[in-house]
Amino acid sequence: MSMDKLSCRKATFLSVKKSEEGLSLSENIMLSYHNKLCKVCKFWDEQSRLIDYFLKNNIEDRSSRSLTPDEKEHIKSKVMKSP
Repeated sequence: MSMDKLSCRKATFLSVKKSEEGLSLSENIMLSYHNKLCKVCKFWDEQSRLIDYFLKNNIEDRSSRSLTPDEKEHIKSKVMKSP
């Protein structure tokens, strides 16, 4: 596949694949090249990595933290108010 023909959809797929299992050298080069040309995909890639980072850290910390009764009530009130 030519680097200039990488669609945003395929770049998004490669970005997710990179975070899950890694990319081959050619895939990594194609994604890097696309992200240099497409600022939207670059922004999405950065945001996706940030979300992955925070989710990973929260899952690891979850066993040592639980919601307080006030936090539970706050969530319940928000859910009950939603349409």
